Amino acid sequence: MDSITLAFNTYFSFLTIACLLSVNLQSKDLRINLLRFLMIYTFLSEVLAVIFIMLFQNNIIINNIWLLIVPALFIFIVSSEINCLKKPVKGSLSIIYVGFAILNLLFFEGLHTFNAYTSHFGVLVVLMLVFFKFKEYFDDPSSDIVRDPLFYFLIALFFFYIGGFLVNIAINYLIEINMNIAVQLLVIRNIVNCITYSLFSLALIIDYFNRKKLSLTSAT
Repeated sequence: MDSITLAFNTYFSFLTIACLLSVNLQSKDLRINLLRFLMIYTFLSEVLAVIFIMLFQNNIIINNIWLLIVPALFIFIVSSEINCLKKPVKGSLSIIYVGFAILNLLFFEGLHTFNAYTSHFGVLVVLMLVFFKFKEYFDDPSSDIVRDPLFYFLIALFFFYIGGFLVNIAINYLIEINMNIAVQLLVIRNIVNCITYSLFSLALIIDYFNRKKLSLTSAT
């Protein structure tokens, strides 16, 4: 088994665990339930992407649909938790992203070409929101970030978008120069994905134990 196959199988194992946790660890918290949906949807998308590769040798359409849905929900979750943003701004950011993604999908890069413009726009918006929320955490010393599932969700997004974005840029550049190195960089991207979905899973687990502790406290 080559390193790329091993890296993908490892990533898929982490994603499968995250999906199983998402199915079993139910919550009353909207942001956690959205995270559960995102991981289940991502798992199903990856399975479908593999099937498309086997049948059609191309899974770009699956990636483009993922780009339309998942970053929009990332934006919604993070923006809804930023206190300094006004409600109209919180409600409009995801809509603006989806509108941009649909226009790009229909009129510019198209359904059968990877929508790089949409990807880059999502990176910029999500990272901007993540930094805003980190600032709020650091400006409030009383916040218990260790027990806050959102904190681990933000760290996951940071790794996913910083690491994945830089690797994707390098891959696109190296494809024209050295395909072997570009392919090997896929290993790094899968490692970043493993870290991301491990942190997403940790957020679910922390939410679960927070709820268990709260129920035990209320029972006594």
